[in-house]
Amino acid sequence: MRIRLYVTLEAINDSLAAEADAVARATDWTITDKDGNRWGVSPGQIHLGKITLPLPVGFVAPPGKRQEAEARMRDASDLERGAAAAQAQEVWKERAKAIRERKDRERAEREQADTTGARQPPP
Repeated sequence: MRIRLYVTLEAINDSLAAEADAVARATDWTITDKDGNRWGVSPGQIHLGKITLPLPVGFVAPPGKRQEAEARMRDASDLERGAAAAQAQEVWKERAKAIRERKDRERAEREQADTTGARQPPP
């Protein structure tokens, strides 16, 4: 009984190891050049030849430049919001113009029908 249990557990362990290896290979997007240097991305790391950077890599402004960088980011954000608002207003104006033109056309058609006497009497 122990031998059968051992054989079954070994088969399961082999399958689990193969699955773990397949998952690791699927998420390891690196290549190795002829000098043995790795290039690409693997879980938690960026490989640049002999240099490996951990992820996430944080880039911060140098001392004394933080306020300038924040102001630049704030200005860029304001510009993006302004552009989005201008685009929304333009779409709104176009829709209002289209509705106005449709209403004018319908009104003109009704007036044309009224002057020709094509109006049906109420039942």
